[in-house]
Amino acid sequence: MALRQFGKDYYKQFIPKSGIPDRVFKYATVNDSLKDSLREGYLWFSKPDDFNDPFDCWTALVDFSQPKDYLEKLVDDRFPHLNRRDRRAKKRIVTNDLDKASNVYKALTHQTMQMMGVCCFTLNDDHILMWSHYANNHRGLCLEFEPVVDLAYFLTAEVKYSDQFDPLNYFSSEDDALMIMVLTKSTVWSYEREIRIMRPMENGKMFFKRPALKGVIFGCRTSEKDIRDIRSIMSEHGYRDIRYRQASMATDSFKLILSDI
Repeated sequence: MALRQFGKDYYKQFIPKSGIPDRVFKYATVNDSLKDSLREGYLWFSKPDDFNDPFDCWTALVDFSQPKDYLEKLVDDRFPHLNRRDRRAKKRIVTNDLDKASNVYKALTHQTMQMMGVCCFTLNDDHILMWSHYANNHRGLCLEFEPVVDLAYFLTAEVKYSDQFDPLNYFSSEDDALMIMVLTKSTVWSYEREIRIMRPMENGKMFFKRPALKGVIFGCRTSEKDIRDIRSIMSEHGYRDIRYRQASMATDSFKLILSDI
């Protein structure tokens, strides 16, 4: 069993209600890995096991009970050449231990999830906590992408936030259940306004079209050396018309001000 290669039409229901976002942002620490990714033009797609939230992509978000109808239909689909008597016999075999079947599908789903790749973005470019958590305490940067420039790559889906589990049965709606598993997080994370790209059965380096990268925002504590290094890499490796901004601290409120530099 493996996750389906979900098509564009299927993804549409998970696109933010306002449509494909004009811009998505990705916070990062300035280090050798980031510099290499900008030189080569890729983003890193992580395995769910690497996420900082242990509930992320957890199988408990999906209900794996009541597999009988699913298994019987599977027999009909897989063995259409069997006569009625032999097909009934095959169904009795595969439905002999339903608890075991549920556990097998649950284990296979978890295994498949660990082979997928997820790249996380946000709709926020000025959130103080996100600058702290994901951009080295405001010493890093935030990359600004325009999804429509590279739609095949930036086929984004919106994370849904919930206070409680509302599992969907895997055997009644396999595709939806799996997507809900990948796109459901606790409301404690809702401030992130997270947008995701998923790659079933792929993870690691995924290369994007360089014109999709439209801007770089430096943190209010980013060093002058890091700013020079990043700007040099961008100019030397095929990025054009990049808008550079830097965050500064407001003097009358707990806000960040983003200004062109």
